Amino acid sequence: MVTDLSDNQVTCIISLLKLCLKQNFFKFKDKFYAQIDGLAMGSNLSPLLAEVFMNNLELHSISTLKFYKDYVIFWGRYVDDIICLHTANDNEVIDFLQEINLLHPKINFTMEKESNAKLPFLDVLLHRSHSHIDFSIYRKPTTTDNLIPFDSEHPISHKLAGLNSLLYRLFNIPMSKSHFEEELNVIKQIAVNNDYPVHLVNKLAQKFRYSFNTTRLLPIKVDTTNVIYRSLPFYPKISYSIHNIFKSYNIHISFSNFHTLRSSIVRNKDRQNLLDASGVYQLNCNSCPSFYIGQTGRSFTTRISEHVKAIKNNNYYQKSAMAEHILSTGHSFDSKIDFSILHKCKKGPLLNSLEIFEISRQKHHPGLLNEVVDFQSVMISSLCM
Repeated sequence: MVTDLSDNQVTCIISLLKLCLKQNFFKFKDKFYAQIDGLAMGSNLSPLLAEVFMNNLELHSISTLKFYKDYVIFWGRYVDDIICLHTANDNEVIDFLQEINLLHPKINFTMEKESNAKLPFLDVLLHRSHSHIDFSIYRKPTTTDNLIPFDSEHPISHKLAGLNSLLYRLFNIPMSKSHFEEELNVIKQIAVNNDYPVHLVNKLAQKFRYSFNTTRLLPIKVDTTNVIYRSLPFYPKISYSIHNIFKSYNIHISFSNFHTLRSSIVRNKDRQNLLDASGVYQLNCNSCPSFYIGQTGRSFTTRISEHVKAIKNNNYYQKSAMAEHILSTGHSFDSKIDFSILHKCKKGPLLNSLEIFEISRQKHHPGLLNEVVDFQSVMISSLCM
């Protein structure tokens, strides 16, 4: 329900918006910067306020111009892409472009006219005829059409996401039969270029065709009220077995990859000292094969210092199985060389799951100092929380 706001409420909202928009600070190479113009990328407010701004500009400025009133038949906008149907000549259109570029100093409109009765808009190519408009798929000249290679060690759902996206667009944009078949052949060629079998594309296309025809006649409602959704890191050899186990408990598992090409190459933030992070770690005895796997929601430095302190003070009751081992055997431990990070992770359910997973992996190793628990039962109970 929409209700009128009082003057005090409007003033309060505007003050809060200004407060949020003026706190756009970022750090680069040990220097702090403030963004003084425009909207910050990544801010939850930016898309909303950009839409409000453009809507206001169209409603109170562009729509009041003489050209708009006299010549514009249709004006549609999606984010920052506008399609305009008009009856003016080329000189009048150029004058209109110059006029709207004077409306605001920070907004610059550019124009692309149809060529050979064709005009691209978003990812669709419009074909104008005398009686109607046909559609086909438009790809920019810079499009690479790369997918995740079929032989890569990614979850199959991730691999098929690219093909599913292309096929979803194919079946949801109204196209003639010739344009449809042309695009389907392009998708098959993209699949082949990325080592996907053609029969897989045919199978996915058949699935889309069946789903599209079925839902048009009778929309299918799926009850997901009792389904629990959780995300886990992907490990090629065991993840699908884990997925099948949880599926029987009505827990839907999606998989994520942390070691991506982007994470390895892109460095748009100052590096964090790994010891200042939190996660799952392993401590090794310097004198025998014994080792301990632990987790910390604080920094690794803080947790290691607690283990060292427990050994130094001859007090292994400070929640340190490694200290108990060192003190009871007389073995040695060097925190600088006998410590390794297994996973960097923030505090939460995932941190607990990763620790349990690593302990379970080593449950048959004679040097494991941790108490071994049933991986399946603990994971199911933690994911249901």
